[in-house]
Amino acid sequence: MLSLTAMFVRVLKLGATAYGGPAMISHIKETTVNRYQWVKEGEFMRGVALCQLIPGAIMGLLWSR
Repeated sequence: MLSLTAMFVRVLKLGATAYGGPAMISHIKETTVNRYQWVKEGEFMRGVALCQLIPGAIMGLLWSR
């Protein structure tokens, strides 16, 4: 089980390095799906597809899970 501190540091690092809009989706996918396995690839892709329906919500809805 991941400690709250470790989770905070990982999300903070991802948020600090993934700033830049939709072009950073591949970076977020690499981190969340491949490196830490927080979500499955299918879930991630469905989240991205859903976020494309809402202007400005690409990053926000991905992290609301």
